[in-house]
This record gives sequence, structure tokens and C-alpha cells, in this order.
Amino acid sequence: MNEEMIRWIERGLQKPGKSKKGLAAAMGRFPSAVTKLLQGGRNIKTHELPAIIAYLDEPPPAIPGVEFKPRPEIEEANEGRLVPVTLVGPVQAGAFIPIDEFDQSEPEVFYEPADVDFPRARRTAFDVIGDSMNRLEPTPILPGSRVIGVNYDDIGIPLRDKMVVVVQQERDGGHLREWSVKQIELQDEEIIFHPRSSNPRHKPIVVPRNLNPDDGRQVRILALVREIKNKVPVF
Repeated sequence: MNEEMIRWIERGLQKPGKSKKGLAAAMGRFPSAVTKLLQGGRNIKTHELPAIIAYLDEPPPAIPGVEFKPRPEIEEANEGRLVPVTLVGPVQAGAFIPIDEFDQSEPEVFYEPADVDFPRARRTAFDVIGDSMNRLEPTPILPGSRVIGVNYDDIGIPLRDKMVVVVQQERDGGHLREWSVKQIELQDEEIIFHPRSSNPRHKPIVVPRNLNPDDGRQVRILALVREIKNKVPVF
């Protein structure tokens, strides 16, 4: 990637509220992908450019032979319109995985009807491992299900009781990461992310209302779950 593009990304990341992690999430990638971009060791893929422009809110330098058009997924939603959904990876309560072991390959993208309640939000999907939400009411999330959500940073609404979300925990200075699905309970000074499970080994995540616990963890809400999909076996 040429130096002008690198300077463009660096300039955008200097804006308040912008970060490598945020840019990576917008691209549907891991932070290491942004690091490689800034080091010149990776080129921007064609489908990533609109997401980078939208996140940085910074006009890109002229690219010979490339005409930028706004992302179709930020148009107003029309019934039946299909938008891209990025399959981010698996969610599994209690599984803290070294960051380097997360799949760094090109994410799968598939298409689903636009979410009419959040037409401008990016959509992401996660495959569920384990039974931590098998007693969610009214619809349980069973092992092998796929949940489809909208990126929480995009929707601009406060947390509410009984929201079902994909939550990220990092510990050991960000070297270990857990992604899991939980249901929210709001208390005066705390947020409790509950498993809804028949398995007693699954425990809630309890953090202050500002999501900044003082025990070295970093907690972030990745997505608001909007759909649960299950495959029916053929045999």
C-alpha cells in the first residue's frame, strides 16, 4: 500500500473517538490487519475501502482507476433489500483464546434482508458453540445456532434490560479474548451480562455501568443480537 494511503489512515485515526480496534471492527477484521496496513505490509481490499472511508469520515486520496461510490448498505432500507453480513467467528462462553489464535483469514460475507429498525448499521454474524444460552426466553439459542446482529457502535441507543448482545472480554493485557452471547440486566451501579443456561458452570459477567472493571479486564459490547438461525439436519 502506498504512503499516501497510509498517511490517510493515520490522519483519520487521530480524530477523537477513532482507534485501530474500531477501524478493524468496521472492516470486519482483527486489529492486526490494521497494524499491517499501517506498516505497509497489507493492501486494502476493494470491499474494505467503503467501510474504512465511512469509519474514518475522511475523504480518501485519489486512487487511479477507482471511482468511490457510497456503500449501498447505508441507504434507507427497503423491504426485501439484501445487505452484506460479515461472519466474524465463533462465540463460546468461558473460552478465552489467545489473540494470535483467532482466525485471520478473509471473513465470510453473505447477504440477508436489511434490518428495517437499524438500516444504517453494519450487520455481523457469529456461530454459537456451547449451551450458555439454551434457556433464553422466548427463543433459546442452541449449540450450532448462528446469531445475526447489528454492530452496537452503529445503532446509537442506550443499553436496556433483556437486550441480548455479543460481548467481548479481554484480559492479560489484551492477549486473551472471549466472545460470548449474554442477556443484559441493568442495576443502579452495575451491568450484569447473564447466561441463560441449564448448565450451572456458566457464570454472569458483572461490570460497572461504564464497562471498565478494575481487575484488568476490558469489556465491550460488539453487537445487538437481532436474529437466531438454526439449520435443520437433512437426515
